[in-house]
Amino acid sequence: MRLDGLKATDPIVLKALSAITDNLRSISNVKAVHSLLTPLRSLEAILRIDDAEAFRSNPVAVESGMQLMEQIDKDTIRGFVSADRDLLRVYAQVGSTDFIDVARLGERIKEAAQSSIAYDSRIDIQATGTMYLVGRSVQRIIYSQWRGNWLCIAVITLIMAIALGIAVDDTIHFLHRYRRQLESGLNPQEALESTFRFTGRAIVQSALILCAGLCPCALSGYLGVRMIGTLLVFTLACGLIADLLLVPALIEMGLIRWKKS
Repeated sequence: MRLDGLKATDPIVLKALSAITDNLRSISNVKAVHSLLTPLRSLEAILRIDDAEAFRSNPVAVESGMQLMEQIDKDTIRGFVSADRDLLRVYAQVGSTDFIDVARLGERIKEAAQSSIAYDSRIDIQATGTMYLVGRSVQRIIYSQWRGNWLCIAVITLIMAIALGIAVDDTIHFLHRYRRQLESGLNPQEALESTFRFTGRAIVQSALILCAGLCPCALSGYLGVRMIGTLLVFTLACGLIADLLLVPALIEMGLIRWKKS
């Protein structure tokens, strides 16, 4: 808790601290809660103060008690409150040791602490702690990777669509030449051989020219350009293999055919 214009000894702060600790104890998986009130209660018991509320309503008395406790065990008191009395710490002991679980529980604790007191701009409540901060970092990393994976899928899909749009031209040329050969009176086998002799050579040449033109992109020092160049070259190579091997096989199997006009 960071205080702006208030001190830890002010009655409004001690009441807010009491409400926060009581609310945090009601959260499941919170084993124990310690705050400045823990040493104050011990002091009240030692001094045999019967009216604790009246004692905490007197800032001067509370400050004197805190100074007395600092003389006995300064490090313990400074663990709960700063020397300037403008920073308070509340320790919540939780049962889970999983970083993500602790991060989620830390958010619940923060919300519970904020809901325990009426809104006051002078009191700023923040969740801290090594396990909480590490857990929050892990959550952000997982979220970023999840979002990044979808972005990568979208980019790769776009690149593949562009590459297939370029490679499909060769397929159209191959099928168009094959159909023209059939219409000229050749049988399917002769039509395929004639298509390979003429259009097949042009398909190989155009694919090699495109791949050669994209190779500088694949050698770029910029990762995005290098990925685009590599994927485009790979897709064009796959398209060339499909045009020369898969399309003729589909024709031979009768999966690609035309109705007689």
